[in-house]
Amino acid sequence: RDAQESRGLGDVYKRQIMLCLEKTILITLSLYKQSIQNCYKIMYKYIIFSYFYQQRNKFIRLQAIH
Repeated sequence: RDAQESRGLGDVYKRQIMLCLEKTILITLSLYKQSIQNCYKIMYKYIIFSYFYQQRNKFIRLQAIH
């Protein structure tokens, strides 16, 4: 009977470890997804900024010509 109880506890520990690993993986994936989204936001802002900066420089050059 003690051996059976030990095996039962072993199964409980295995389940707890698997649940902990599963939660860790889900949290890691969630953080990775957030960091990718943040990179896209930063890239988007940079592209928008670059576009308007170029347009501003074109406008300044045109003003200097006339």
